[in-house]
Amino acid sequence: MTVAYNPKLPKGLKFYFDVNNPKCIANPGSTTIASGSGSTKLNCLVSSLQLQANDSTNTNMTFVEDNGSYCYNQVGTNGGVPGWTSTTNLTRVDSYTFICWFKYQYGSSYQRANNIYGGGFASRTSFYLSPSGTSSSHGYLRHSDIGGDNGYSRTANYGASDGEWHMFATTDTGGDGNQTTKLYIDGDLEHTNSSNASHDTPDGDGQVVWGSWSGGYGNFGGKTNCFMYFERVLSDAEIKDVYNSLKGRFA
Repeated sequence: MTVAYNPKLPKGLKFYFDVNNPKCIANPGSTTIASGSGSTKLNCLVSSLQLQANDSTNTNMTFVEDNGSYCYNQVGTNGGVPGWTSTTNLTRVDSYTFICWFKYQYGSSYQRANNIYGGGFASRTSFYLSPSGTSSSHGYLRHSDIGGDNGYSRTANYGASDGEWHMFATTDTGGDGNQTTKLYIDGDLEHTNSSNASHDTPDGDGQVVWGSWSGGYGNFGGKTNCFMYFERVLSDAEIKDVYNSLKGRFA
């Protein structure tokens, strides 16, 4: 299988992590993820940004091969600390796009949400799966900026429990109190919503967080890869193009 390490991506790409690319991390199949001083780091493919392992036991974070290419595998546990955080802060902007491929696999009856990104990057901005019966959004994919329902985007059962690879994309545009959020699954627009809530846009710079809402909560359970962020809102056609350029690796 020929892996496209560097697919053609739209303009405005601020960070991109692909653990199958040796420029991101060398030899992922033989790499042990370590915590603390000298911890394993992932290199951004378009800038100097790095992600460092946020894990104290080294048992819940691995690199595995799936469909002929490597991806990141994480067993999420409520109160555990697997996940990645950036070594430096990233400048926040009002309008942006997040994209990531995921395969949800490892749930728990007490985990409220499985966050693919979240927390530190933009106040409480997150994108998460809610497979737990304790969540008010059971079986949903959801994007939220300030927690709670608050009229934010939710779509039912898109990849929350089918054990298949999917690509999510979410876009935000507009300033504080005047925000529009769109949620895409596998390149298709699934939901659009607006909010006039206060504090719904990022204030100040923040960490990039991948695989959790914060270091100790909402850890994702499953496989992810091709984690990217654009400092602008991509069009429907651009998001579909990103999906088509990568789907052969995951389908």
